[in-house]
Amino acid sequence: MSGICCRCLRNVCDPSNRYINEPDMIVCAPWATEAFSCLANDMDHSDCCRERGLPPLCVELCSGNVTKIDYKYFRCFRYDN
Repeated sequence: MSGICCRCLRNVCDPSNRYINEPDMIVCAPWATEAFSCLANDMDHSDCCRERGLPPLCVELCSGNVTKIDYKYFRCFRYDN
């Protein structure tokens, strides 16, 4: 793993980091699978996200099974809390 990958995943996967923004995801995009698996703690949180009222597009991110980051997901960051 390159240094940027490790820094990226460390930032995204840090449970004390309560704010992940668009630049973080742009930098982490090549490692989307690892980043979202880590964010979801290797669990599928889709039901919880649906119960919270997240739009279907954003529920895709809750699965922890994301293989590609696309700009369409950036609107979902407002639900990250």
